[in-house]
Amino acid sequence: MQQNQNLPLRELLEDAWEEVYDLHDLMVIEEDAQDLSLGSIEIKSSSFSGCSFLDSRFQGTGFDHVTFRNCDLSVADLQGASFFRVRFEECKIAGAGFAETTLQHVVFGHCKGEFVNFSRSRLRSVRFAGAQLRGGFFDGCRFERVVFSQCGLVTADFSGTRLAGISFADSDIRCIRLREVVSPELKGLRVSPEQAVGLARLLGVEIGE
Repeated sequence: MQQNQNLPLRELLEDAWEEVYDLHDLMVIEEDAQDLSLGSIEIKSSSFSGCSFLDSRFQGTGFDHVTFRNCDLSVADLQGASFFRVRFEECKIAGAGFAETTLQHVVFGHCKGEFVNFSRSRLRSVRFAGAQLRGGFFDGCRFERVVFSQCGLVTADFSGTRLAGISFADSDIRCIRLREVVSPELKGLRVSPEQAVGLARLLGVEIGE
C-alpha cells in the first residue's frame, strides 16, 4: 500500500502501522502526533520540523536518513528502535526512552534531554553537541566513536559502559555515576585536570593538600 501524503501526520503514522507500509520522503512542519501508540514501522528520507511526538510510543521503529528539528519528543518511548544517519537539532528529549536502541551516524545538536534513557544501547559514530543531558542514563552501553562536546552531563549514569577514547574535557560531569569500584570501563577516558580531581573523589580516592 502506498502512503497518502495528504493525510495529517497522526493519521499517516497510524495508517502506516495498521496497513504495514514504509513512510518516505516526508517533509512535515508543525504537526501534532502526541500520545500515539505504534508498533514497528520504517521512516526513511524524511524531515520533521516543529512537530510534537510528546509521550508517543515508537518501539522497534526504524529511522533512516531522518531529521528532527525543534521537535518535542519528551517522554517518547523509542525502545528497541534503530537510527541510521539521523539528526536531532534543538529538540526536547527529556525523559525520552532510547533504551536498547541502535544508533549509527546520529547527531544530537543542542537538545534538552534531562533524564533521557540510552541504557543498554549501541552507539556508533554518535555526536552529542551542546546537549543538556542532566541525569541521563548511559549505563550498559556500547560506545564506538562517540563524542560529547560541551554537554551538560551532571549526575548522568555511565555505569558498566567502557569509556575508552571518550573525552569529557569540555563537558560538565559533576557527580556523574560510575561503578562503586574502579573498573576497566574508565581506562582511556579523557578528562581535564579539574575533572580528574572530581572523579578521584567520586571513586573514594583521598587527595592530600
